Amino acid sequence: YYKVVFNFFNLKSSQEFIAYFGLFMIVFYLFRGIYTVLHGFVITRFSMNKYSDFSKKLFENYLNMPYKEFAGKNSSFMTKKIITEAFQLSQLLQNSLVFFSEVIIIIIIYALLLIVDLNMTLILTVILGLKVLLLIFTVSKKIKKKGEQRSNTQGELYKLTNETFSNFKIVRLLSSQNKLLLKFKQSAENFSNAHIINSTLQLITRSVLE
Repeated sequence: YYKVVFNFFNLKSSQEFIAYFGLFMIVFYLFRGIYTVLHGFVITRFSMNKYSDFSKKLFENYLNMPYKEFAGKNSSFMTKKIITEAFQLSQLLQNSLVFFSEVIIIIIIYALLLIVDLNMTLILTVILGLKVLLLIFTVSKKIKKKGEQRSNTQGELYKLTNETFSNFKIVRLLSSQNKLLLKFKQSAENFSNAHIINSTLQLITRSVLE
């Protein structure tokens, strides 16, 4: 293999090979770094522009909502939808774009593997397919459940904080700080635990597939 490389590039010595190889690696990682930054910038700009559009549309809908319908809604949950859920939707869009770009790369690599070794590629495909099925019927359901729990507990935090600050004088007069603090602590811990489990399960899914 070394002789083929030396003959193809007409190299005279191992020192010359190391020098050219080092130069190639520098150029490769420089190109890779520039591509990664530009790719991340374009996707992030697109998703955050969508976040601006989503939140603006939600805010506009609430402003134009009939008063009777508006009065029946909790302002904390509306705030959560405008700020937090619109941002999470943009992050989902960003992750989806990254996912599809990686899928394209995987398809190209897969096609090359089929050309090089058909049987081995088919075996790897079966193994990967079994992994995906296992994740779909086990981890994905838990991710969805914890995601819903995280969203609900976050809504409770918004509601509790907004109601407390809106009725601050009454809270102080009734000396109910400890009761509210305990309630906030429980909601915050539930939110944190749900987020930890949700993020960990997503990492497990990614690690298994990789």
